[in-house]
Amino acid sequence: MLNKNNVKEVNYCFMENKKIKSLANKLSLIIAGIVLLICVLLIGTSTWIFNNVEGTMEEILYDNTLNCYKTEIKSEVQSAISLVNYYYEESKKGITEETAKKKACEALRNLRYGNDASGYFWIDDTDYNLVMHPVLSDQEGDNRYDLTDKNGTKIIQKIMKTAESGGGYNEFYFTKSDGKTVAPKVAYSEEFKQWNWVITTGIYIDDINNIVNSSNDISRITKIFKGATIFMIIEGIILIIITMVISYILIKRICNVINIVKEKLEDVANGDLTGQIDNTKILKRNDELSVIVNNTNETINSFKNSITKAKDTACDVNKNSDNINEMTNSALDATTQIATAIEGIAGDATTQANAVNEVVNNMNLMHNNSNQINNVVTDVNSYINDLDNNSHNMKDKVQSMSNSSNEMTTNISEISNKINDTNKAIEKMSNILNAIEEIASQTNLLALNASIEAARAGEAGRGFSVVAGNIKVLAENTSNELNNIKDIINNLTSSFDECTNSINLVVTTNDNNVKEISNVIDSFNILSDGITNTKSKINEITNLTNSMADTMDNVVNQIDDVEKSAENTAAATEEVTASSEELTALMNTVNENCNKMHNISIDLVNDLNRFTV
Repeated sequence: MLNKNNVKEVNYCFMENKKIKSLANKLSLIIAGIVLLICVLLIGTSTWIFNNVEGTMEEILYDNTLNCYKTEIKSEVQSAISLVNYYYEESKKGITEETAKKKACEALRNLRYGNDASGYFWIDDTDYNLVMHPVLSDQEGDNRYDLTDKNGTKIIQKIMKTAESGGGYNEFYFTKSDGKTVAPKVAYSEEFKQWNWVITTGIYIDDINNIVNSSNDISRITKIFKGATIFMIIEGIILIIITMVISYILIKRICNVINIVKEKLEDVANGDLTGQIDNTKILKRNDELSVIVNNTNETINSFKNSITKAKDTACDVNKNSDNINEMTNSALDATTQIATAIEGIAGDATTQANAVNEVVNNMNLMHNNSNQINNVVTDVNSYINDLDNNSHNMKDKVQSMSNSSNEMTTNISEISNKINDTNKAIEKMSNILNAIEEIASQTNLLALNASIEAARAGEAGRGFSVVAGNIKVLAENTSNELNNIKDIINNLTSSFDECTNSINLVVTTNDNNVKEISNVIDSFNILSDGITNTKSKINEITNLTNSMADTMDNVVNQIDDVEKSAENTAAATEEVTASSEELTALMNTVNENCNKMHNISIDLVNDLNRFTV
């Protein structure tokens, strides 16, 4: 249920929302960050690709350069073989073989190739002896069978194997011409079989790398890659700026719609349900924003209808609670009257019991007198006057007993009438309870409808749902209490029916007693008339007294039955009194619940009046 504290909390939440940064700025920054991240990834990927391409180009250029140099050194070795073969042919024409070999060695010693003339040849014989080396001339004549590089490669052995197989390439580490630097080297070797020479030349790998690194093609590719990278960075920056501007414009439009919806919801939170969002530009849009606005308007209308129905329901509950209160007050008055009537019945039952006791005492006295009559019947003549007096006294007492019986009949009739009135009052009370039950059923139905409407209202109807639940519980408790009241009334009706049956039995018995007493009075009249003839009719008197004794025994027995009936009537009235007290307490409880329901409905109406529909 909404109250002032809830409204303050809602307003506070909206004030806090105003302090939050603009949604458009936040979304624009997020989109710009995403675009920046994409640009960085693209630039990084492109840079990585460019570096890989550059490395691949360097490897291709290295391989091409190496293949070119391999072809060159092979060609140079074959040229050297041709030069040595020239001197070999000269040795056949007149010079000695030794002279020819020396001339060949000197010719190869001085022979250079390459742009920088750094390429040279050396000669080993097949016995692994160094024949000629232009750089390591001091080692000429040394056997280099065990010559090993830093990786453990037997250099000369490997060269010999390659040369014997028709010539080929070898890779190994060797000292450069400066005598200090050890570098990887690719060499080509071929055997001149006429003199058992193996002529070899080679090129160092780091020289090839220097050539590759100083290549204009690599520099040009690197320049192109750097220019492309810079262009992509500039293009990414421009793209980020354009994206931020476009995103900010689009997001600003979206936020304007959101702000319109937010302002309207703030009005709803403050209780104003009179207006709707009527921005035609937004409503004509065929996108999610128009759906949001339409749904907001539908929600406001639904909430407005729910509040209106809730107000009407609360007013009806208020009116019905007043009616129920009046009915319960009437029922309480009727219950009080029933209790008063029952107290009267209890008093009459007590009077009846006293009268019956008195009759019993009189009948006992009559019985004793009849016994005395039987004992002194032989003395009747002497005591005739006393008998006359006693007969008059007895007649008066019997007449008094007859009057008491008539009064008892009258009292029992009044009790029966009061019981009938009580039954009618109970019937009226049953009708009232049926009306109360109908009202409770309608209240329960109204509470159910209110709960449904509150559930439709969502979060805003949560408080109203609690009120509707309390009304429903109150209606169910009222129905349960009414069922208990009906059970009590049914018990009262059953007890009254039993009381009526007992009273009818008492009336029947009392009528018989009246008849018997009338007969006794007649007998006493006869006895009075025949006192003067008592002496002559002593036998008749004896028979009459015996008959009277029997009759008195019957009367005593019947009076005992009347006494028991009176006791039962008293017990029944006590039960009825207790039931009426319980009914009174129950009606007081119903009255209190009606007052509570009335107060709750007033609070609900006050809360709902905060909304302007």
